[in-house]
Parts: sequence; structure tokens; C-alpha cells
Amino acid sequence: MLTELNTMKTTTKYKKKGPKKTAQQIITDQMIALIEEREIAPWQKEWCSNGVTLAGPNSPRNHVSPTVYKGVNVFTLAGRGFSSPYWLSYNQLAKLGGNVKGEKGTKILFFNWLLKDANDKVTKNPEEAVKKIPVWTHSTVFNQEQISGVTFPEIPALASDKPQHEKIAAAEALLDGYKNGPSTVFGGDRACYWPDKDRVNVPRFEDFTSPEAAYATRLHEEIHGTGHSSRLNRPEVMTPTSYGTDMYSREELVAELGASYLSSITGCWTDKVKLNSAAYLKHWLEALKADPKLLITAGSQANKAAEYITGCPLDEWKAPSGGHFRTYIRSRFQS
Repeated sequence: MLTELNTMKTTTKYKKKGPKKTAQQIITDQMIALIEEREIAPWQKEWCSNGVTLAGPNSPRNHVSPTVYKGVNVFTLAGRGFSSPYWLSYNQLAKLGGNVKGEKGTKILFFNWLLKDANDKVTKNPEEAVKKIPVWTHSTVFNQEQISGVTFPEIPALASDKPQHEKIAAAEALLDGYKNGPSTVFGGDRACYWPDKDRVNVPRFEDFTSPEAAYATRLHEEIHGTGHSSRLNRPEVMTPTSYGTDMYSREELVAELGASYLSSITGCWTDKVKLNSAAYLKHWLEALKADPKLLITAGSQANKAAEYITGCPLDEWKAPSGGHFRTYIRSRFQS
């Protein structure tokens, strides 16, 4: 009996545990659960609740610090179903006298610095540090709708709620302000980007179902164009590849995410039939499960691509006020 007890104690004490999940895996698992629950892609218009967008003044942001969330954090927070873009950590809301009793927070990903001293030992004293190593970590935040006892600012009006001619004027202003972009050819029935020619090809304006669809398609291809060697030099763009390969899929994800950023700030959202298909979602879910860093890397690259086109942080880009329907008629989509 004594031997059995000792064996039981030993088994319990030395029970093997699975490998600890990385911060990237935790965030990716959270996003996969959201996609499976909502059955839509995170770059679809319906991913965001009314009052929230992926970029611009309605994008997720910290209420206390100047932090405007970027990359995978934007899609994670926008997809939680809240109508407010304002978030706080537990410590922040506690200092403000707030409460989140019974509420479940959302995890976000960020870089932190691991400090090491001259003996290569970890230290918390910056003055002792001789080496700084960037590491991924995560924290938990809560939305305004989960918090009581804290006053938040009024939620700005959405760009997508503006009249159509203002959305068109915004998209035109965005394209007009894009410096060092690829050349553009209009016509045919295919939208694509040719890296070897550094050229975007889009169908004529009148061949689209709506102005929003025309601009959203153009913005998708312009995101591809930012990967040219003369710009951001993404290997997925400059390396010859074929449909269905990992490199092709990674670049398509960057273009989908990047175009959704630009659609947010211009208001030119469009719903694509393929995004509603089960096969389309299944493809991306399988890719995310196979590579926990995929969405994180693509989100970062998409943000850089979108800001390359705007020439400034997405949160600082301003659409022209007013706008006129004649901008529509003078569209770049007409040859």
C-alpha cells in the first residue's frame, strides 16, 4: 500500500504538461474562435458592429493612452460585437473608479522588452541593461460597454454613413494623394496587379455593381502594388508564385486586410459574395490553424501597406469635407 501511495504521489508530482502557448498562439486561437462563432471573415463589413470600423476615428483605441490599436488587435477588438471603439485595461479602469464585475475581457498582443545585464541575466532595471530583446506578450482589455463608472467621449459618426458622393470623393482624394504608385490600366474583366510591369489593371467603372465595389476592388489591387521592390518590397509580391501556394495566400490576406483598412476610412465598404462562402472561410481557418503567426504578420504588413498609400498613420488621414458627384464622373475608372 505504501508503494502504491508513493507511486501515486510521484505520478501527480511529475505529471507532464503540454507546451505553454505563445502569445501569438493565444491571440490566434482567440481570433479563430471568433471567426468560427460568427461565420464571417474579419475583413468583411459585418465583422464590425455599428459604431466601429477597422481604421479612422471609429477604430478600436485605448481611452486613456494615445494608443490606436493596429494589426491583429484591430480585427480582434472590432470583432467582439461592441458598438464603442473605446477600451481600457483593468488597471486603467480601476484607477478611474470603474468596474467590470462578471465581464470577460479580450486579449491583445503587443511587444515588450526583455532586459539583460552584463552577465546575460534578466533584469528589471533599465540602467543595468546592456541588451534589449523584443518579445511578444499579451494583456487583457475591456470595452466601454462592459465598464460602469467611467465617462467616455461621444462616438464619432461613421464614414460609411455618409452620402455616396462623399465616399467617392474620399476614395478619389485617397488615390490622388498616393505618391509613387503603380500605373493603372482600365478595361477587361479582370482586376489584378502585375509586378513585372508594376501595373494595376481594373475593369471599367460601369462594369461594377456599385461605386463602392469599384473603389474597394481598386484599393485591393493598390495594396498588392505596395509590395513592389521600389516600395515595401514584399517577397510574396516579387517572387513568382502561383494560385493556391502559401506565398500567394499570404499576399492575398495582406491585400484583403489592407483594403479593409482603406475601405474603413473612405466609407467604400463592399460585400463580396465569396466572403460569405463556407469554402472561403474554411480555407482561411485552416491556414490560421497551421500558422499561428500568419494573421499577426499579415495584419502588420497590411497596416504598413495602407499607411504607405495614405502617406500618414491611418488615424490621421482626413477625408475631404463635402465632395461633389462630379468626382464620380471624372473617376479614374473612366479612360
